[in-house]
Amino acid sequence: MVMGLSGSGKSTLVRLLTRLIEPTAGSVTIGGEDVIRASKARLRAMRRNHMAMVFQQFGLLPHRKVIDNVAYGLEVRGEGKSSAAPEPRTWSTSSA
Repeated sequence: MVMGLSGSGKSTLVRLLTRLIEPTAGSVTIGGEDVIRASKARLRAMRRNHMAMVFQQFGLLPHRKVIDNVAYGLEVRGEGKSSAAPEPRTWSTSSA
């Protein structure tokens, strides 16, 4: 988790870690692994299994239901919709 005051560089740091932007100098490592030198396939695997971020402007998919938006991250990791859905459904039905 990255926390800090407004303007302290949190967004820039997270964008560097996820390689949404490239550094102008230096290196970026996570768990000893160089993110900048990672292949596209390795970077994709790192994003799926070791990184997550929540944008300030919600990145919801408007054509999906809320529960499908919640389950989307698990789907991307290769877990089928059927395995992703039970937990959010349990939460949403118990909270209603």
